Amino acid sequence: VGYSKFRKDFKQITGLSPNQYFIEMKLERSKNLLLNEEMSCKEVAYSLGFDSQTYFTRVFRSHTGLTPQEFRDRHF
Repeated sequence: VGYSKFRKDFKQITGLSPNQYFIEMKLERSKNLLLNEEMSCKEVAYSLGFDSQTYFTRVFRSHTGLTPQEFRDRHF
């Protein structure tokens, strides 16, 4: 299966492109880590493969409306 066909079929099934889906999964995992682990926001970012804490914070905020630290603070 070529990538174009895969991408089209994947988006039809999930409603998201493979990249968007992957980011959503990483953000869901980050929420669990922020709430259940004693990891810093920086450690969470790097453990999930984000290139920097700044990029992680920007992506997290764009999807949740909160920074990772604000998310953690609101849930504790």
